[in-house]
Amino acid sequence: MGASFRWGTICNVKRREEASSADEDPEVEECRVCYKTGKAVMIECDDCLGGYHLKCLKPPLKEVPEGDWICGFCEAQKLGKEVAFPNPPKGKKRAKSLREKLLSSDLRAAHIERYNYVKGGGWELLVPGSLVYNS
Repeated sequence: MGASFRWGTICNVKRREEASSADEDPEVEECRVCYKTGKAVMIECDDCLGGYHLKCLKPPLKEVPEGDWICGFCEAQKLGKEVAFPNPPKGKKRAKSLREKLLSSDLRAAHIERYNYVKGGGWELLVPGSLVYNS
């Protein structure tokens, strides 16, 4: 697991320790269609921030398109259609998308002002408002 941080980078950081997403791994995005992670190429919707395997889309994509991409669910919602995401397999709970975490205040978008490597591993990021995020 690696990360690339530069001054001025925008990132998502956990806003509250008691946030409901604390038990979810923010580094692992599951597909909103098949509910699997794996190593298959995924694309992120620029509207809902949900992740999708290219092969799970209808029609499937062969490669990640350049520029902004909006999933079929968000496109349908914009047209006023009623949309229902596929249900997760029995016994599995659907993880919140990054957008849902942002809207519920579990995360906040942050602009990195400074970063330091912390002895023993991890990063310390300084973002506006004196928030320090340790990864």
